[in-house]
Amino acid sequence: MTTKTYELFRFTHPDGSAKEWGYAEMGTGSGLFEVRWGKAGHLVQNQLGLTRAIIHQRRTEKMNKGYQPVGRRLINTEGAVSPLPRIQPPTPERPPAPQSPPRKPQKSAIDIAALLGGDEDGFYF
Repeated sequence: MTTKTYELFRFTHPDGSAKEWGYAEMGTGSGLFEVRWGKAGHLVQNQLGLTRAIIHQRRTEKMNKGYQPVGRRLINTEGAVSPLPRIQPPTPERPPAPQSPPRKPQKSAIDIAALLGGDEDGFYF
């Protein structure tokens, strides 16, 4: 069972029931289209080999009759309609956990008296 992406349109009757009409290109770059229609959610009727001009004309006719665009939907060969899969954005990488700052090496105690030459020459701060 294969699926194609269709542009889908829906007409809702006053009693709440609805019918849908949609079209999809038959092959990439072929210029020919397939049309499907039927009760909402189950488009079993189809027509193949329509040109872009005919699709444009029919789309305009449907919109004039009150059909509303639904958007792009997947329709399988049996006519079942399903939404396009949502593309999830990639999960952002987590920033690295903060690390404690590197420890400064311990300085050894300095004997200031030895630097100043002691107190034998009478020098003080």
